[in-house]
Amino acid sequence: MNESEIKVLILVSRLKSVKIKDLARSLELSYSRVFQILKKLDNWGLVKLRRGLVEAAPFFADIIVQVDNKYGLIYVLKGSTPIILSKIFEPKTSRQIALEVGLSEKYVRRLLNELTLKGIVIRENNEYCLIDDPLIRVLVLQFSKFIEGIEPEAHVVYRDAYYVIKEVPKGYEARGTKTAFSIYSKYGITIETPRDYYIYPPKDLSDEEVIVHSLTVAKTKYENTLVALLYAKLYYMLDHEKLYIHAKWFNQIDKLSKMDNYLSGTEYPIFLSWEEFRKLAEMYNVDITPFEKRHFREEVFSEIGNALERKLEVYVFGGAVMVLRGYKISTKDVDVALMRKEDMNTLENTLRKLGYELKSSGRFKVYEKGKGSRIDLYLKKIGELELTERMLNRAKKKQYGNLTVNLSNDTDLLLAKLVSGRPRDIEDAKIIIRRGEIDWNAFINELLEQERILSKHFCITAYMALKEIARSEKMHIPYLRKLKTIATSHAVLYAYKELGLRNPRDIAKLLEVSEETIRRILKKQEKRSKQQD
Repeated sequence: MNESEIKVLILVSRLKSVKIKDLARSLELSYSRVFQILKKLDNWGLVKLRRGLVEAAPFFADIIVQVDNKYGLIYVLKGSTPIILSKIFEPKTSRQIALEVGLSEKYVRRLLNELTLKGIVIRENNEYCLIDDPLIRVLVLQFSKFIEGIEPEAHVVYRDAYYVIKEVPKGYEARGTKTAFSIYSKYGITIETPRDYYIYPPKDLSDEEVIVHSLTVAKTKYENTLVALLYAKLYYMLDHEKLYIHAKWFNQIDKLSKMDNYLSGTEYPIFLSWEEFRKLAEMYNVDITPFEKRHFREEVFSEIGNALERKLEVYVFGGAVMVLRGYKISTKDVDVALMRKEDMNTLENTLRKLGYELKSSGRFKVYEKGKGSRIDLYLKKIGELELTERMLNRAKKKQYGNLTVNLSNDTDLLLAKLVSGRPRDIEDAKIIIRRGEIDWNAFINELLEQERILSKHFCITAYMALKEIARSEKMHIPYLRKLKTIATSHAVLYAYKELGLRNPRDIAKLLEVSEETIRRILKKQEKRSKQQD
């Protein structure tokens, strides 16, 4: 709360009932400003607005007046003070408190020392504790909930310095934006749950955020499987890089990875059986055939090459290349990229002649033939990346009748896997690094060139994935330090500008780099911006 809001609250609490125009005159504030403050206090249940009149909430009014007389309400409620005080019902160090509230330790320590002088906080052995006064403790507890958007009926599922995810009884109106299972109906998955879920403060939600919030609140096998169902429905429309970043922020990487593997057929105790999943998919009309087991056969290329009426050149990447090189035994789909639209049309006509059916078209086209191989067609793209002449030059050619297949080399194969952001591709990346031949210098150069062409921060996803691979597999990754330097600079600015993270500690939580490094990067960017202005 700011000073004006606190002054309004104190005066209304003392007078019990007052005309708004008289209140504005007494405080020397405009009528419109006072009315806006009263609307906020009314939403919090601290006052009751009538026509031209405002009344104090009886129970809180007495506590507010007593605390103001004894300590000065301004010192208890201003700014982030109630949030900080709510963390010290038991003794804690300034560092512990700072980590909990997402503020700098220096600021927290200075504020608590000031409150110690006011008799609001007790300090012993470098630990701080809120004074054992029932009045101030009730007030602090209630106001911290108001500020964090937590109603008395709400249960907090997740909280950090930026957001609260809470659940309330079904039908109860709460502050914030509905999320998770509460908005599945907009995706055509109408479900009945005894609770509604909200994120506070309110915000516009992406599909990626809804999925991560759902993973965060899901408790049962059924709920986890519902998340997997939505994930399957949106799979080819999601920004998997963004999904990974949100999952990391909400500590859901492990669950996301299991869900991704679950769609591939791996069963986990946190999900329903695949047979039950299939029934759910039928009930909600979600097509899960892209995730059902298929086996790629090299003969597919021969069939296409023999059916083609003219010579055609394609670029093949992904799981099919891994199978041909003996890195894995099967793959669900064959990823094929073409450089020209007319070549795409020729290949599509040939596939239809061979009995393939178009199943979907968006960023790429999906063709299927019974239980055989699924073929994904891309135009000038290999997954998230641009298909470049350098990639074509590095590829290994193989001839199948009229079909010339350029097989992605290991370096580009790895890059495409790493930037996808999909957990299953990270598992493939581990195999490629162990068994393939990677030109790490070409890897870095291609990564930077792709960023320049597409204006995307691929290095962030690539670095996060490689760092995790190095840690989990206990392997040395060449050029990882260089990639870290590049990625850290990009990632700090991405987190600051796109994700809205303002505290270096919060960015450090996401990127696992020092706060000092983050401050240095932000300072350089600020200096650069001033020079451009």
